Amino acid sequence: MTSGATQGLSLIAKLLLSPGDEVIIEDPITHEIQTIFSSPGSSLYPIPVDHNGMRTELLPHDKKPSFVFVTPSHQFPIGGTLTIQRRIQLIQFARQSNCYIVEDDYDSEFRYKGSPISSLQGLDPSRVIYIGTFSKILSPALRLGYLVLPPSLVEKCKNLKWFTDLHTSSLEQLTLANFIEDRYLEHHISKMKKVYKKRREALKQSLNREFGDEVKIFGDSTGLHLIASFENVIFSEQVLKKLDQHKIKIYPVELHTIEKGVHKNKIILGYGNLAEKEIEEGIRRLKAALSAKALTL
Repeated sequence: MTSGATQGLSLIAKLLLSPGDEVIIEDPITHEIQTIFSSPGSSLYPIPVDHNGMRTELLPHDKKPSFVFVTPSHQFPIGGTLTIQRRIQLIQFARQSNCYIVEDDYDSEFRYKGSPISSLQGLDPSRVIYIGTFSKILSPALRLGYLVLPPSLVEKCKNLKWFTDLHTSSLEQLTLANFIEDRYLEHHISKMKKVYKKRREALKQSLNREFGDEVKIFGDSTGLHLIASFENVIFSEQVLKKLDQHKIKIYPVELHTIEKGVHKNKIILGYGNLAEKEIEEGIRRLKAALSAKALTL
C-alpha cells in the first residue's frame, strides 16, 4: 500500500533509476510524471500516442531502458485505450530489451463503452509493475494507492517504503478494507459511473451544440475527461491570457508534451466534479470567448 499513486511513482523512480538511465514514456504525459522520472538524473525517450495509446511500432530496439511507462486504460491526456495488439507488442519489446513495464492503471474503473481489456500486469506479472489508486474512485483527499510488483522487487520496495514514511495510515487501510469487503466500493463505482456518464454526455452535447464541425471529440470512452480538438484555434500563450481575462481557465494538451508543437489545438476538459448545468454554462462561455476575432486563426 502507498500514500497515493504519486508516492508509488516516486518509489519506482528511487527503486529503478540512476543518473544516466533512460525511461521510454508516452508523449504527452503529465508534467508531474515527467518530473518524477527525470529527477534522478535519468532521461526521457518520448513515444507519440494516438487514439489507441502508445504507438508501439515506434519503440526503439536499439535502446536499453530501465522501464517503459504507459497509461494503457485511459492514456492521459489524449485518452486512448491501448489495444490488445499493442499490449502484446509492448510486452515483447520489454522481454527483448530486458526491462520492466510500469503500468499506471489511470481511470480504468470508469469505462463507458466496450469490454474491459486485460491489464498488462495480468499478461506478464514478472515484467510489469502495476500502479493503482483509490483517490480517483473515492476522493482526492484519500491518499491511498497500491503497487503490484514482480516478486523480485517486493522486498526492495517494502524496505524503501519503510524508509520513506514507515507505512501508510493503518486506520485508513482498515476502513477501506471493510468498505471493499462489504461491497460498498463496488456499489459506489457502479453508482458513480452512471453519474459521470450523464456529465460526459452533457459535455459532448454542449460542445457539439456550440461548436458543431469546428471541434472533434475523442478520448471519451473511459475516465473523467475528454479531449476537444479545434479546427481554427491555437491555444497560444496570448489566447490563454485573453481567455483568462474572460475568467475562463483551460488546460491545453501542450502543457504535458515533451515534443512541443503537435497538440497546440487541443484542450483537456474534465467533468468529474461539475454539475450538468455548470458544464453547459462553461462551454457557452468558452464559445463566446473563442468567437472573439483576436482568439481565432
